[in-house]
Amino acid sequence: MRPSGRLTECHAEAEANAPRAVPGRISALRRACESQYRVSGEPSRGTLTFFAGLATASAVPAFVPVRTNTTQGQTMDRSLTDPSRVTRILLPSSGTWGHGVGPGSRGVQLHYVRQGRGNPVLLLHGWPGFWYDWRRVIPGLALLADVIAPDLRGFGDSDKPDLPPSSGYTPEVHADDLAHLIEHLALAPVVVVAHDIGATIAQTLARRFPHHVRALVLLNPPYPGIGTRRFEPQAQREFWYQHFHQLPLAEELVGHSRGTIGAYLRYFYRHWTGRQDMLSEDELDSIVDVYARPGAFAASLAYYRARAGAKDARAATIPIEKIGQPTSVLWGESDPVIPVSWSDRLGDTFTDVTLRTLPGIGHFVPWEAPHDVIEAVSRVLDPGATASNADR
Repeated sequence: MRPSGRLTECHAEAEANAPRAVPGRISALRRACESQYRVSGEPSRGTLTFFAGLATASAVPAFVPVRTNTTQGQTMDRSLTDPSRVTRILLPSSGTWGHGVGPGSRGVQLHYVRQGRGNPVLLLHGWPGFWYDWRRVIPGLALLADVIAPDLRGFGDSDKPDLPPSSGYTPEVHADDLAHLIEHLALAPVVVVAHDIGATIAQTLARRFPHHVRALVLLNPPYPGIGTRRFEPQAQREFWYQHFHQLPLAEELVGHSRGTIGAYLRYFYRHWTGRQDMLSEDELDSIVDVYARPGAFAASLAYYRARAGAKDARAATIPIEKIGQPTSVLWGESDPVIPVSWSDRLGDTFTDVTLRTLPGIGHFVPWEAPHDVIEAVSRVLDPGATASNADR
């Protein structure tokens, strides 16, 4: 049977819109076209709306994927490129993201967003964020993979159990949650892409459940090789908030109102960001809205309270066994809180690690440099195609 006219058109769009600087992207987008359309030209079950928003490194998706959840499965509707929407990012409440709920450990329910098809990729957010950290990565990455972005327990729309932080919110508990979700969704082995506190949890997941994790892509990661440098005076000028988060006063003062929560979060989103142009007021307002829900800000502090004692005990100790999964690290050179100079001991923690630093990028790599993230993941997913198409 001959390819349909729509498939041919999709191939043409891939050729026209794939950024030439990203190795293997044209062939990857052509494969996305082929998975998107049957030869009949009808959208195939569970596929992603094709879009042409990957044309430049700073572009925002020109239009967004449309996912309809049903009890029998999910289908995707194809949209046309609309240049007038090139600066629009959907708000987190939009149903078009593809929201779902699955089991974590100990009866906890985890909310997640899921798009695309193919090899599974799990995206883990940081603080002060939730799954929406990945809003500029998900549409493009879902052309290449089955993308799942959960809210960690205590964040976003996931459960926030009323448990002591030391027993309910440690990296080990978070890793157990994710292992349950991976098993429920039949994802293993999965590529884990993680940022900030999510990167700590990803490393714990890789150690505790090595057969669940195919590879790691870590963004400005806390890792054991940082050691006692975190306690040096210059570092503590940036880490003050972690001490503040130990106090009941933090939730009483900051959690007082939406206005106080907004002022607090805005400090970090402005101070830690290298590319201010990649964060709109609408996006920031939507993040504040999620943290301003009753109890949400206080719940987000539980991770830090769980980690406080452990950091003192472990800071000078690097685990004997290194993480064996292939690990790619992207590090923003303008991050003031986890500085790029701390990347010098990655080899002490990971047996197979590569590092790429990103000039002008701050702490929030997922949305400051989304195309660099997509490129790094694409290399992990299909290194052979990346190498063979490096000249395209």
